Amino acid sequence: MARTYDRIRVLLEETRKAGGNHSGPEFATYLASRKMPAFLVDSESERYLSREAISRLLRLLANLSLIEVGDSEIVLTARGRHALQGQNYNPTVTTAVLDYLSEYEIKLSSIYDAIEAVRRPDVPESEKIFDKLDSGRKDDLGFERFRMLLYLLYCTEKIDRRIKVIYGKRARAET
Repeated sequence: MARTYDRIRVLLEETRKAGGNHSGPEFATYLASRKMPAFLVDSESERYLSREAISRLLRLLANLSLIEVGDSEIVLTARGRHALQGQNYNPTVTTAVLDYLSEYEIKLSSIYDAIEAVRRPDVPESEKIFDKLDSGRKDDLGFERFRMLLYLLYCTEKIDRRIKVIYGKRARAET
């Protein structure tokens, strides 16, 4: 299953291929109908991202200045075209995320500071980091969007992420 990070690249590539021949809603509907592997959510039930979920990702790309959504077309920006050239994807996404966060007075250093400010028994989970951020505009950004951007910073290797593994009793197989 693809990550949001991978889906962004697919959306950029599909936007380039479309060449401005779709509006935002048309484009999301078109992509949802194609049932692309990158948009697979649950392989067992063959469930894919909905048109609404794809639209939300397109809005994120527009917020990151990777695409431009007009009334009748959706096109790559210069930044979006740059992201698709050679090895530029990672650094371009990083820059796009950090530029977007800076609009809300959040810098990478302030994220690092927030992580360092979390004390035990708490752990630096996304919600705790958000709470510790020193930004007067973080609430304008919102926690859910911050969490997504934090994840993208992890994908571009700007922050580290550790995942806790929890074990439990295994359910008995029915015979």
